[in-house]
Amino acid sequence: MKRLYFICILLSCIVATQTAWAQDIIIKRNADEIEAIVKEIGIHTVTYKRFSNPDGPDYTISKSEIFMIKYANGEKEVFTDTPSVEEQKQAAQTEMQRREKQRRDSIMVQRAEEREREYRNMIGRHNIKVMVNAPGMMLTSFSGTDNIGVGGQFNFNFLYNLTFSNYTGDFGAGLGITTFVGSFDGFENANSESITYLTIPLEVTWRTRKFHWGYSLINAFLINHKEVGEENIPLENSTLCPYRFAISTDIGWSIRKFDIGFFFTWWASNIWSEDAFHGESIYNPSVEFGFHVAYRFKIG
Repeated sequence: MKRLYFICILLSCIVATQTAWAQDIIIKRNADEIEAIVKEIGIHTVTYKRFSNPDGPDYTISKSEIFMIKYANGEKEVFTDTPSVEEQKQAAQTEMQRREKQRRDSIMVQRAEEREREYRNMIGRHNIKVMVNAPGMMLTSFSGTDNIGVGGQFNFNFLYNLTFSNYTGDFGAGLGITTFVGSFDGFENANSESITYLTIPLEVTWRTRKFHWGYSLINAFLINHKEVGEENIPLENSTLCPYRFAISTDIGWSIRKFDIGFFFTWWASNIWSEDAFHGESIYNPSVEFGFHVAYRFKIG
């Protein structure tokens, strides 16, 4: 009986000694294990002593490196993926860069809005557009003949423009003058002609900050016809069409109030009437192309 009592006391002492000196196990995310005596769990780090040297220095480890701690009493603590100090510094730096970029973008937007307001104030919702197409080259072919008419043409147009669609386009209508001087081989006493039409253009133009492109419908009415160096031919005796119709397009650059670029016009109706062909109907449309420049005056 005494022997049994002695054995129980001895086993109790051994268990108490092992419990007093039992270690904590720090399991890292890379599966390494550290036998330790955990001293303190901070916000970002864990402080411990090595179990093999309990009187030695304190060590620290980032909580982001720890997967779990098994405590000596059998409890377990699993750590979430807490950002390391370096990761937090990087996140803070990234946030600062994001805010700086946002600030620069805001400044750029403000400057763009200021430029837009300046542009609107400069152009206005209503404006007068003065446009010149010159020098222009006009070509006319004659169906059923080998003749080709070639000459230079000058167009001057004065239009009222209404700017629409947040200042990205114009709708305009006005009056103009088209003067053509050229030669038409194969017509008696008509090797060099001077022809002037009154034009009524209707146009639509789309715009960006630097470019523009547009289309026009042009109605033209004959107001003058003569051979170069001769007297004017009475309009009732002219062999030209009294009315012509054209479709035109232009494209180019926009520099503040100026439009600069190129144009191409297709005259759908004959330049000559049937009287020029002794009653025969000969289809002779003509094309015109060249350089154009326009300036817009703000009126409202």
